[in-house]
Amino acid sequence: MAFWRASLLLCLCTVGGGAASFAARALFGGSCLKAASAASDAEPAAIVRRPPHWEYVHPLLDCRSPLRADGPVEGLRSDLERLVAAATQGGVERVAVHLRDLGEGGALQVGDTQPFVLQRLALLPVMIARALHAERQPLYGAERGDVGWGRLAHITHVDRDLPELVLPVDPALITSVTRDLGWDAADPVPVSVVGHTFEVLFSATYLGRGTSEDALLRLAGAPREGIATGVPDDRPVARLGEPGEDCGIVYLPSRPYVLCVLTAGGSEAARAAVVRDVSTLVWARLAAATEKG
Repeated sequence: MAFWRASLLLCLCTVGGGAASFAARALFGGSCLKAASAASDAEPAAIVRRPPHWEYVHPLLDCRSPLRADGPVEGLRSDLERLVAAATQGGVERVAVHLRDLGEGGALQVGDTQPFVLQRLALLPVMIARALHAERQPLYGAERGDVGWGRLAHITHVDRDLPELVLPVDPALITSVTRDLGWDAADPVPVSVVGHTFEVLFSATYLGRGTSEDALLRLAGAPREGIATGVPDDRPVARLGEPGEDCGIVYLPSRPYVLCVLTAGGSEAARAAVVRDVSTLVWARLAAATEKG
């Protein structure tokens, strides 16, 4: 029985691309075989491939691990709680922080536990649906401009109803992807769900490796705002958001991490300052821990 269970998991993780690995997680409680994910690069044969060295994705990462805090991440909890408390006392009504160390796997969430009504971040599942649609096209990769990547490069500059992103894709596909990722377009979204969506891009467990790499590469070209304001200018940050609402992957050498900061209420400047202060604190502590080894 154990043999057949493992064999089925291997098939689900390797056949049919990233969406199949999502099914594997649903069936077997949260973690695809690392050995299986090494062979999960099931993209269309016509794709223009990058060299074997992936800059923005880590395909050998477990599909998902529990929300647990340890090591340098756990050491941040009390300081983040104090920062969140100071922000709410200073006029920002709600603050939620999600942090996951993609190097060692530690994670935590502090602040408001209720879902948030998102603005620009609500484009994230639409972007992924557009990418999945593009993957299914016979000539995907031949001319990326024809499948929407040029428009995705400017995703942080547009309104959430950008027609070029929405109209070329079957609305049923957008709905399906949104639900797969744990979102509900009609409801507020927890900060942990937003964070996990970036983890899915990093681990290339939903889209193919090349598509995930390109998506994060485009997001890394976004303006140095939001969480990027707390990170040295020479370090890539693949992010999406607006003042007071930001989430992405910070590529700290040897210890990349997902950081999401959602706020509500108060002035735009105050909310943007909270995002900056949280990001500055997290970078400083994790960078110091990485230097110590």
